[in-house]
Amino acid sequence: MAILNPTTVTVDAILTTKGRELLARNDGSFQITQFALADDEIDYTLYNPTHPSGSAYYGEAIENMPVLEAFPDQTQIMKYKLVTLPRGTSKLPVLDIGYTSISIIVYYTNKYY
Repeated sequence: MAILNPTTVTVDAILTTKGRELLARNDGSFQITQFALADDEIDYTLYNPTHPSGSAYYGEAIENMPVLEAFPDQTQIMKYKLVTLPRGTSKLPVLDIGYTSISIIVYYTNKYY
């Protein structure tokens, strides 16, 4: 998302591959039912609470960064999804099981036991 001027907000949305397939049907049934937000292009280490001009300028470096144009390469986008956490949350658990990938195999059978 980019704020081009104080009166206009522009949101650039990218559909998933499945979303593009559904939109291509062109039968009027396409509805967005889920979405995710991310801010991959933001470097929050630039937030400066010691800015000499005061609190209005703490995020000045972030606000002046160029905004990237959205693109549909699923390997490059949505790496840092935005989430809502309970107030006071200071840590997030990370599960590292030591594998680079996991395969789930589902076997279907018509037998009843």
